[in-house]
Amino acid sequence: MAFTTNCSLKFLVCFATFVREKRNNMLTKDNVIKTISKFPDSFTLDELVDKLIFMDKVERGLDQSMNDKVCTHDEARKKLEKWLK
Repeated sequence: MAFTTNCSLKFLVCFATFVREKRNNMLTKDNVIKTISKFPDSFTLDELVDKLIFMDKVERGLDQSMNDKVCTHDEARKKLEKWLK
């Protein structure tokens, strides 16, 4: 299903805000609007959701980094070794 930028922008902003609120993290409307404005006039829901998920992961990673919720390279290597066994 393809969306057009003009008729679906309000819906998409509401959808993105709803998704973030469900996770107790807020995504700003400005960021969503800026992102959607860079999309072509027609795009699929999958493309939008993929982009919103990517934005969410980047924001969470930055937040974790700013709050010192990170691990060292060695700690990450040990976790990865356990997961790959």
